[in-house]
Amino acid sequence: MKNKEIEELLNELKWYADAPNEQDYNGEYDPPLEWEQGEVKLLLSYIEQLNLENKFAKEYEKNYRETYKKYKQLENNRDKAIEICDFYNKKYQKDPLGNQKVLFVISNVMNVLKGDSDDK
Repeated sequence: MKNKEIEELLNELKWYADAPNEQDYNGEYDPPLEWEQGEVKLLLSYIEQLNLENKFAKEYEKNYRETYKKYKQLENNRDKAIEICDFYNKKYQKDPLGNQKVLFVISNVMNVLKGDSDDK
């Protein structure tokens, strides 16, 4: 029921805003809107609810963008780590200690990506 009341109030407000501010043939202007206090409270609560929903939507969008940025950063870091590991794997392929060197490089790369590097 409130939705119908709000719709009626908004239509009335739209009509009032669009009404020309001119005198009629009797020299009178359209009467001002006369709303009861309950109607005004209903409309104000509706506007407040819209503002809260808008604020929530903006906050959700901001959080989504930040999360997406972090995801992309992790994805880029992962791709870089794979490139580095592939490079060192090929580099040490013929070395007898190649596997140990590659594991050492992978370990260092993982530490850097996690933020645990020694060069802090």
